Formats: sequence, structure tokens, C-alpha cells
Amino acid sequence: GHGARAVSARRWVGIAGTVGALATSAGRAGANPADIFGLGARAGGMAGAQVAAVDDGTATYYNPARLALGDDIHLDVGYQVAQPRVQTDGETLVVDRAEGLVADLAVPGRVLGRRVAVGAGLYLPDQYVTRSRTIAGERPRFLAYDNRPQRLFFAATAAVELRPGLAIGAGIAYMSGTRGSVDLRGLVGFPDPAVSQLELDIDVDLKTIRYPHAGVSWQATPWLTVAAAYRGAFVLKIDQGFTVRGDVGLPDVAPVVAGGFLALRTLSQDLFQPMQV
Repeated sequence: GHGARAVSARRWVGIAGTVGALATSAGRAGANPADIFGLGARAGGMAGAQVAAVDDGTATYYNPARLALGDDIHLDVGYQVAQPRVQTDGETLVVDRAEGLVADLAVPGRVLGRRVAVGAGLYLPDQYVTRSRTIAGERPRFLAYDNRPQRLFFAATAAVELRPGLAIGAGIAYMSGTRGSVDLRGLVGFPDPAVSQLELDIDVDLKTIRYPHAGVSWQATPWLTVAAAYRGAFVLKIDQGFTVRGDVGLPDVAPVVAGGFLALRTLSQDLFQPMQV
């Protein structure tokens, strides 16, 4: 009997160690500013632990069900700035900052005696409309601090309380990608590029990607809330064209190349977000 108990104890220790290793090794997939830096000041202060604790309009992102458990209208507007600092081998690397407007709205009410609510959340970056960047092969690239924080994020959700303390909520989140072209026309200076005379035309459209948000929250006891949230998967692609048209040479001189034309199109997968629970 003593030997059997020892084997059983070792087995439970092994199971607990495996679960612990999985829990600590699974990194969160950050595909937008809300994933990486949080949405709103309170979430950042709580290290993103908001699924069972959010009590304002940011529930549209963290757990839509929590909207139905509030009694007050929330309208929050702020501005958040994140400046990551990355160092390696004693060298500080240049990493983009992420900054933009944050706004959220939560409106509770009652329908047929049940508590209901609608909400919306927005992150509007103000640094870039579109950009194209080529990085040398020997330079490191930090995906979480490159394109991912420069994303327009919007979510619209609704929630209902099924019974006292138990609520569910769901909605749609929107992300924006870009599709468009950059057109340069005129003279390309050769051999002196400084004398180039080019007109720039940028035509960019925002492409909307939609994916579901959902959540459930249960007030099990006055001191314990059990909650879960779900976010759907999505793939965000960038379709960008670049065109140069014109002569190659110097002003007021017969061109080296007349009517030159260069066209380049890039179609890339900018980011992928797996399903999250």
C-alpha cells in the first residue's frame, strides 16, 4: 500500500509538472495593439488580467459578457502611448512606438426584466496610414513591435444576464489591413539621383477583417467570479503595388532611357491570429 501511494504521488507530481510547463510555455498571440499593450489604463495596470474583472467599456474586448453586469453608462476616452525598449549585447535597438486614441462605450439597460447591454471599443493609431519597409538581412526584426501595433481596432458587442450573476455576451471585432498602390511619375535622375523630378500619387484602401468575440461570466460567490472569453482566428494580408514611370537621365538633356517603366507588386501575409480562449 505504501509503495502504491508513492507511485500515485509521483504520477500526480508528473501530471502537475506537465500542466505547469504547458501553462508557462504557451505564449499569448499578440496580433493588434489591444493584444500587445492592452486596451485602456486599467487593463495595463492589471497586466491584462481582465476577463473576470473588467467593469467598463473595455469589456467589448476582454469579455463581452461583463457588459451586462454593470449598472452605469461608461464613456471613456483616452490616449495611450507605448515605447518598447529592446536591448541585446549592450546595444539599444530602434523599435517603433505605438500611440493612438482609445475610446469605449458601455450602455446597460433592461429588456423583459433581464439586464442587457451593448458596447463598443476603438483603438485608432495616428502614426501611419501606409508604409513599406525593407530591412537588411542581418538586422533583427521584432514582429510584435513592428506592424502589429499599427492597427485600427474596433469591436461592437452585446450581452444579456441569463440569471442573477450569470451573463453571456458576443460581438464582432474589426481589424484593418491595406490594399493600394504608390505611383511615381516624371524624371529619374541619372547619374545624379538628386535631380529627380517625380510626382507622387498614393491610393490606399482599408480592407476590413472581421472575427467573433464571445464571453461568459458567473458570479459563483460574493468573492469569486469565474469567467472565460473567446476570440476567433483571422489572417491579415497586405496587397501593395509600386510603380515608377518616366525618363531616366538629366533635366534638359536627351534621356538615357525614354519612357521607362518599373512595376512591383507585393502580396504578403502581415499577421495571423489563432483562435484564443
